Amino acid sequence: MAQEAIKKKKMDLSKAERGIWLVKVPNYVAELWEKSPSEMQVATMRMQKSETGNTEPAKKDDNRRKKDGASKTLSKENIMDMLFQAFEKHQYYTLKDLQFITKQSVFVLKAILKDIGDYSKDPAHRQMWELKEEYRHYQQPDETK
Repeated sequence: MAQEAIKKKKMDLSKAERGIWLVKVPNYVAELWEKSPSEMQVATMRMQKSETGNTEPAKKDDNRRKKDGASKTLSKENIMDMLFQAFEKHQYYTLKDLQFITKQSVFVLKAILKDIGDYSKDPAHRQMWELKEEYRHYQQPDETK
């Protein structure tokens, strides 16, 4: 029965020369399409021109991603400064936290952390990074009472 309904629905091919074909639709659109009368419009697709001149579907999860996370790789000194500032606040960090703080890739961070940090395998701080002893300057608690 469902295949008979699909056969009855016809696609509008009047603008086929544009070079864009809708091959797959989201499930909710397919369900609306099956339940709708034969000439009813159930969805629209918005197109925008890209910088290269081709038409592509509008990409909002890309503009947001470019604004939020995809920053350029900073110099090693800048990244190290950011890491030292972070380690002044806390002694241990996970790689994911450091990636969020610096907005740099895992590969860049690991390369720098191998030089300035120690990877802790201690059960209390498992899978966390801390600064090597030569880079630490934690304040020692006063023991004079």
